Amino acid sequence: MEEEIGRAWLRCDPGALAHPALTFAPVPTAHAPGVWTRWLSQIFDGILVGPMLAAMEATHSEHAREVVASDAAIARALPASAVARTCRAGSELLMHFSGLRGSRTVSRLAGLALEGKTPGTHAIAFAVRGALYHVSPRLILLAYARAEWLGGMRFAELRESPFSAIAALDEAALVIDHRVRPTLIETFPVEVRAP
Repeated sequence: MEEEIGRAWLRCDPGALAHPALTFAPVPTAHAPGVWTRWLSQIFDGILVGPMLAAMEATHSEHAREVVASDAAIARALPASAVARTCRAGSELLMHFSGLRGSRTVSRLAGLALEGKTPGTHAIAFAVRGALYHVSPRLILLAYARAEWLGGMRFAELRESPFSAIAALDEAALVIDHRVRPTLIETFPVEVRAP
């Protein structure tokens, strides 16, 4: 699974390793697992996941307005310091969109962000790029959580054990599965027959 997440991460953001912190930015004295759990609940699940899923769906159906609305919703909900970091990383990622042709959504998002008419958050750019490459929503969200974890740990200059990275992704998977799996069940209902 780790390999799949890594491949998805590079599909969604070819320059991902360069970003220090996006929205997860613990202070150096923080207890990383506790701060991560709060971030997963308040920021990831509370602010990012819904708009990211909406942007993925809108990308597939070429509804650029919905992608831009999701981008704006994230920027409105995040603290100002997180908005600055995620938009800086988002603009870097949007530069990689120039080679992606054939998607009105990509052109619209990149153009509006460059003109300053939409924030251009990293989360939405990441989700749109993943959707364009047909990466599953679950893998996009797991790869994004991994990027946040590693960026936050670098930002705070905290050392992590291999176990902490695995535990962080496991915790993120629980949040993601709670949001993504019901959608899959509704899309592909299982018929239960009595014996």
